[in-house]
Amino acid sequence: MKEKKERLLTSVLKLSVLLLAVMIFSSCAKPPIKMDDIQTVEPGIDYGKFKSLIKRKPTSSFSIQHKDLAYAVEIYPMQTGTSTQYMYVYSPYGGNVVPYSVPVSEDYVFIFHNDQLIYWGFINECHKADDELVRQLAPLISEQYE
Repeated sequence: MKEKKERLLTSVLKLSVLLLAVMIFSSCAKPPIKMDDIQTVEPGIDYGKFKSLIKRKPTSSFSIQHKDLAYAVEIYPMQTGTSTQYMYVYSPYGGNVVPYSVPVSEDYVFIFHNDQLIYWGFINECHKADDELVRQLAPLISEQYE
C-alpha cells in the first residue's frame, strides 16, 4: 500500500512539474495586444503616447517611403480569439488529457507620419481602407513585411 501511495505521489508530482513548465513557457511568449489595449488610440496621437498605451514591442517595425515622404510602420499581433489545445500527460498508471488555451492572433498595423498616428487596423484591411493614402501604402507595407 505504501509503495502505491509513493508511486501515485510521484505521478502527481511529475504532472504538476509538467503543468508548471507549460505555464512558464506560455507566459514567456509575447502576448498579443487586445482591442481593450487600443480603445484610447485616436488619429494624430503622438508616438510617445502611443507607446505608453501599448506597452509591448512590435513584432516588426520599419520605414517606408511614398512620394518623398517617410512613414513609420509597426506591426503587432492582435488577439482575435483563443484556441483550446490538449496535452496528453503520461504516468505509470495511464494518462491524462490536459486542456489549455492559446491566443489566436492576426497582424495589426499602425502607420505613423511625423510621429503622428495616421492609421491602424488589421494588415489585410489596409488594401481596402477608406483613406486613399493608406491604400497606396498597403502594397509597400506588404512588400516590406513579407
